Amino acid sequence: MATKHRIFLLVVLAVIIAAAGAVYSVLAPCHRGEEAVVLDIYPNTSLSYVRQQLGGGIGFDLACRIFKYEKPRTGHYVIPARTSWLDAVRMLHNHKQQPIRLILPSLRTLNHLAAFLGEKLMADSADFASAFHSAALLDSIGYTEETLPSLFIPNTYEVWWDISVPSFIGRMLREHDTFWNNERISFARQQGLTPVEVATLASIIDEETANN
Repeated sequence: MATKHRIFLLVVLAVIIAAAGAVYSVLAPCHRGEEAVVLDIYPNTSLSYVRQQLGGGIGFDLACRIFKYEKPRTGHYVIPARTSWLDAVRMLHNHKQQPIRLILPSLRTLNHLAAFLGEKLMADSADFASAFHSAALLDSIGYTEETLPSLFIPNTYEVWWDISVPSFIGRMLREHDTFWNNERISFARQQGLTPVEVATLASIIDEETANN
């Protein structure tokens, strides 16, 4: 009987030690550096790729099991220094990505704009170019290929890195309408200009300044 009791105690002790080890693993920092880890997740990114990029081990694996995190969601994630595996995986699971600051310059051609956006955002430049030259889309928003560049007001915007092309265009439409309020439209008319002509003139001046 004493032997069975001793075995039982050893089993309980082993379970406690294993549980303590698991808790320590998921609460341990996922990286011990002083800088945040930036992780961009594209469509169809595998969990093993995320694990590799974060240098994951048992802490990552256990946290994934806790949150049932199996399919990574797209996004631009910034994981602060000394974040635990539990909090890091919670962030990924809950899609707590961080917006990026998109500094939109003055670009005269749609192809240059598509190339620029393709470098800064998840969507490919070809996807932007296709949308910019889509007759159906242009007709739906009241623009042509010639006037579309005027839609994009040079400024700094906070956007989601994985924003879709239609959503990005919708955001630019709202920003354009906000910028061109009645006061600015009236001032432009006093100069004999339309918003499209103002945008074209501004881009020409920026280009000439850059060339000089």
